[in-house]
Amino acid sequence: ENFQSLIETSGYEKMVENLKEKYSVPLSLVNLENEDLDEYKWKFPPYKLKLPSLLKTHSYINLPKMKTHGTCMVTLGLKNQKGLLLLKNKKKFHLGFRDKNDVYHSNLHECIFELGNLVQPELTICDATLALEGNGPTTNPGLTWVKKLNICIGGTDMVEVDNACCQIMGIPVDLVEHLPKVNVSLAPGSLPLDCEEPFKRPVKRTKPYGNMYHHSSMWTCTGCQMTLTRMNRKIAFNPELREKLKERNKKYERIDFFIGRTEEKDIPDDHGVLLFCGNCTKKYLDYIQ
Repeated sequence: ENFQSLIETSGYEKMVENLKEKYSVPLSLVNLENEDLDEYKWKFPPYKLKLPSLLKTHSYINLPKMKTHGTCMVTLGLKNQKGLLLLKNKKKFHLGFRDKNDVYHSNLHECIFELGNLVQPELTICDATLALEGNGPTTNPGLTWVKKLNICIGGTDMVEVDNACCQIMGIPVDLVEHLPKVNVSLAPGSLPLDCEEPFKRPVKRTKPYGNMYHHSSMWTCTGCQMTLTRMNRKIAFNPELREKLKERNKKYERIDFFIGRTEEKDIPDDHGVLLFCGNCTKKYLDYIQ
């Protein structure tokens, strides 16, 4: 039901219909959550990872959008491969894979890197016709901006394509933990990899509304990220909720809002009223009481 709603709202369903009708292109949209899966050897507990069987029977082209990202600095070809995962494993990429003793053996950057070792597309094409800069796609207006570049960057080596994208974005590869630094070779006739204006980078502590500071880390899973995004959008488009928030802001000098696994060192000394969202922050109940 959600998948059908997504392809209708995004226009993908209409696009496929048009291509079939006008050009007789044999296309179909698939929900990878319902496809057959193969088991791959995996570096972290339980040392196996399920991925779509289509990867072994079809050509795989990776089509990321050029974006900055609040957790990973950039989201390009390597991070875009998270779309191959089952929903439950997407969450594990963020929270970390745990063993039987509940000990964590991975973080998000390590998982993205290892997935890149496991699966390589035949072609990666990064769409930078319209890119995003700032805090990334799941944040409020005023924290993320559209950047019009009108270019695409493509190649057969996903890591090399991501390195080329970072050059154009003006973001040093050293700041992208999941991305190895490699030399980029341009094909004959390619445009130079010039950075006309560096992308605005994500900011760790942001102030979405009034005096409310929002804190997140790489341990924040998609579930909490999307919950926060939906909440922010409801507030942004609902005048009544905006007024209620203004009243709340008047009551408290400062509010600090945390999502994802948080360590005590992540809580600033100058914090105000503390709000924690999600199961991962339950341990701070005693702290805030």
